[in-house]
Amino acid sequence: MTTNAEMLSNIMDNAFVSSRLDMAPPSSLIKNKPSSTSLLDFETDDTSSPITQLLYLSKIKVTEPASPLQGRRDRPTSASLKDFDSDESTILSTRQLSKLSRTRTATRASPSSSGNDLSISRSLRDFDSDESTLGMFRQSIQQPRSSFYDLCPLDNKKQPFPFEQLKGKVVLIVNVASFCTFTFQYKGLEEISRVFADDPFIIIGFPCNQFLWQEPRSNEQIVTTCKARYNVSFPILNKVHVNGESADPVYKYLKSQKDGIWGTRYIKWNFEKFLIDKEGNVVERYSTLTRPVTIIPRIEELLNNKST
Repeated sequence: MTTNAEMLSNIMDNAFVSSRLDMAPPSSLIKNKPSSTSLLDFETDDTSSPITQLLYLSKIKVTEPASPLQGRRDRPTSASLKDFDSDESTILSTRQLSKLSRTRTATRASPSSSGNDLSISRSLRDFDSDESTLGMFRQSIQQPRSSFYDLCPLDNKKQPFPFEQLKGKVVLIVNVASFCTFTFQYKGLEEISRVFADDPFIIIGFPCNQFLWQEPRSNEQIVTTCKARYNVSFPILNKVHVNGESADPVYKYLKSQKDGIWGTRYIKWNFEKFLIDKEGNVVERYSTLTRPVTIIPRIEELLNNKST
């Protein structure tokens, strides 16, 4: 039977255990406990009571399993775009484009003459186009319209033939061809040239091969044929285009100054004619069907400074 002494000893032991429930186990019961305690790291003396070990284990805060993202660098909650994307060069270029877009909008909305706005304008200029191209574009806008006397085509030897030397003269310009139905007009043109040989008047011929390839030969061959067949004495210049983007500047200018029939500008056929007065104004434009001799009265009017 259990004696009173043994019962008293058991009661005291239970009281002792109860009093230790909220207390950490003695340091003698734990060996090398790390700062982040886990079940695997916990070790006890062989002499410690099982009840005490269980009580201690119940108070250990078990560490949660590691997150799959835990291996990555810790980031603040408000992560920046740079931290979110590992490719910093992509983020940098995106930021630059975004900033440039905002700058362009601000510059268009409120232009200013301050130094900062000047630097913005320069950056936009460099972004939009090459500076040399922009300069050429500005020059083309600011450049005054050329006059008739600013033109300088090439002669049949590919040498400059400046129209500045035509100041004070009445000029008749014709696009000619050697194998055209209207080639006979060479004769009428030469007649006019001789009639006004002593007057400030000149006829200039521009060979052209754009109409059914009716002038395929070289400049030298053209001049030789004109002199041999029609005794042409007026100047025959370099073979040119009269229509299209490759048209000679002379014809671009003439067409811009005087429309043809039905209000059209392009040259319809060989032997169209432009008449220019002594001040360099394009005053008349004649079709292919107009015979050269019928222009004589108008030439006389211009020589006499008459206008209708």
